[in-house]
Amino acid sequence: WLVRQLARLRYPALVQDRQSEFQLIADSAVDWTVVRCPLVESGPFQHEPIASLDSPDRFPLRAAELASFVLDQVSSKTYAGKAPFLYSRP
Repeated sequence: WLVRQLARLRYPALVQDRQSEFQLIADSAVDWTVVRCPLVESGPFQHEPIASLDSPDRFPLRAAELASFVLDQVSSKTYAGKAPFLYSRP
C-alpha cells in the first residue's frame, strides 16, 4: 500500500500510463494475463514462484522462475483475464 501511494505521488504520469495500458489489455478480445513482478533479480530456477492476486508477501522474484511461469501460462487458462503478482519462495 505504501509503495503504491508513494508511486502515485512521485510518478503520477507513470501510474496513469500503466493504468491506461492495463485497461487496453483488459478491454481487448484476446485471452490475456498480465504478470506483475515487484522486483526481478538474477538467479537460477529453484522453485515454482508463488502467484497471488493480492499484494505480495515478498518482493524478490528470480528471473528464471518468472520465465518458467510465463511459459507455463502460454498453455494454461489458470490466470487468463487476471493479473497475478509473482514472487519467489525463500
